[in-house]
Amino acid sequence: MLKIIGRLIGLGKEEMKYNREILIFMLISAFIFFTIGVSHTKEGADFIYANRLKIFLEAKNEKAGVTKDDIDKIIFDYKEAVPVNVREFEINDIKDRVDNYIHQLKNYNNPSLNELIRSMEDAKDTDNKETLIKNLNSIDLKEMLNRVSKTYITREKLQNVAKWQENTWLSIMYFSLATLNLFMVIIIKVICDIKLFKRSV
Repeated sequence: MLKIIGRLIGLGKEEMKYNREILIFMLISAFIFFTIGVSHTKEGADFIYANRLKIFLEAKNEKAGVTKDDIDKIIFDYKEAVPVNVREFEINDIKDRVDNYIHQLKNYNNPSLNELIRSMEDAKDTDNKETLIKNLNSIDLKEMLNRVSKTYITREKLQNVAKWQENTWLSIMYFSLATLNLFMVIIIKVICDIKLFKRSV
C-alpha cells in the first residue's frame, strides 16, 4: 500500500521495487476466499462437502446400519414367518413363528435391528389372536429397515454435514474478502505497472 501511495505522489518506477510474487499470492488468496465462500452456500455445501465426504462416511458406517441384501432377506424371512394366511394358524403357532423370526434377527448381531426386535417382542406380548395379528400388521417393516439402512444413515449424515456447513454470513464475508483482494490486485497492477506473468521468448 505504501508503494501505491509512493507512485501516486510521483515517485518513479526506478525508485521503488515491486514484488510480483506478492500480487500472485493475493490473486491465489482471492481464489481461495471465493472457493470457501462458495462452500458456505447451500449448493456449495451440498456439492463440495457432501460429495467429498460420501466415500469417507460410507467407509465409517461399515459397521452401522443394514445392507440392502440383509434388508431383502429380513423381509423375505418375515413373509415366511408371518404369511398372508396367518389367521389360519393357532395363536401359539403364530407366537412360535414370531419367536423364531426374532431369533433370526438377533443372529445378525446388529444393534441397528434392536428397534425392530423390540417391536416384534411387544407385538407378540398378548394372548389374543386378533390383537396379535393386528400388532404384527401395524409394524411397518420396510419403513423401519429403510431407516437403519446403510444408504439412509450415510445420506442423513451427509445432509447434516451440508446443513452445518451452510452459512450465509460466512459466505458473504468470504466473497467480500475475495472481491477486495481481487480489486487490490487490479489496482496495484495498473498503478504500479507490474507484469504478473513473464512471457517466454
